[in-house]
Amino acid sequence: MMRKLVLKIKDRKIMTTFISFIFFLFGLVGSNNAQVLPEKNSGVDQEKVRNFEEYLNTAKSISSDYVLELQKLDISAAKSAYDNLSFEEKDYAIEFPFLDSWVLDQLLRVQNRKDRVQVSFIYNMPPEKQQMESEVWGRLLRNKNLNVMLDGEKVSSESLIRYSEKDFALFEVTQTNKGGLFSKPSFDVDLTTHEKYDENFIFTRKKLNSIIARYSNGEEMIIPYFMIQRTMISDQGGRLVPNYPVNFLSIILEEIYNQDFDALLERSRRMDNAPGIWFYYKKTNGEEYKLFAKY
Repeated sequence: MMRKLVLKIKDRKIMTTFISFIFFLFGLVGSNNAQVLPEKNSGVDQEKVRNFEEYLNTAKSISSDYVLELQKLDISAAKSAYDNLSFEEKDYAIEFPFLDSWVLDQLLRVQNRKDRVQVSFIYNMPPEKQQMESEVWGRLLRNKNLNVMLDGEKVSSESLIRYSEKDFALFEVTQTNKGGLFSKPSFDVDLTTHEKYDENFIFTRKKLNSIIARYSNGEEMIIPYFMIQRTMISDQGGRLVPNYPVNFLSIILEEIYNQDFDALLERSRRMDNAPGIWFYYKKTNGEEYKLFAKY
C-alpha cells in the first residue's frame, strides 16, 4: 500500500520522462475534449474577456506563450477585470481560478515571497505540427487497404485524392495487417487538417496543466493541476467517484508557501481514503518523490 502512495525516484531521467508523459497525455485528452468557444452573440462579452486576458498575457514567460509567471502578474488589476466577468465569461477566458476572492490572499502571500519561490503556471500546449513526406503520401494514395479517419470522421480511401500531404497538420499511420503472399498490408490512417487543428488546439480555451514552484534553495515542487479533478476512487458500490479536496486551490497555494516536504510525506502515508492531491517534489540533494498527499 505504502509503495503506491510514496514513490522515491532515484533517476532524474525517469522523473523527467514521467512528467513529460503527463504533459503529453493531457494534450491527448484535451484533443479529444476540445472546448468549442461560444459565438459572439451567445452572451459572452468579448471585450471584457480580452481585457482580463491582457493582464494574464503580460505575465507570460519570454520562453513560452503557455507559461504564466506569478511574479510578473499584476494581481490587483487582473482581479478587478476578473470580477467584471460573468460566470460564462470566466468559463470562456484563459483559466486562472486563483483570482477568486476566497483564495486571493493566499495568492498574494505566495507572490510576496518571490525572493524565496518563483511560481509558474503551465498551460496545455498544442502538439507540434507534423510534415508528411511526399513519398509517404504517394504510398497511401496507391494503397487501397486503408481505414481512414479524417478530422475524426470515417471517409473512403478514394477521397484522399482530393488532398495533398500539405493539407494536414497531424497524421498517424498504423499497420493493422502485414499482408501475405496474396494480400497487401492494411493500415489505419488518422489525418487532421490545419483547420481542424486550429479548432482543436488554437481557438480553444487555454486550460491549466501544471504548476511549478522553484525555491531559492534548489528545491522544486510540481503540481499536476489537470489531474486533480480527474482523481477518482471506487465507492462501496464499485462506482468511481471524485477523490479530491473541495478547497484544493487553497491547499495548493498553502503547500507552495509552506515548502514543507516532511508534512507532505506524512500526509501521503495516511492509510484512509481521504481526498488528496498529487505532488512531485525534488529535494536539494537531488532526490525526487511522487506523493499523494491526503487532506
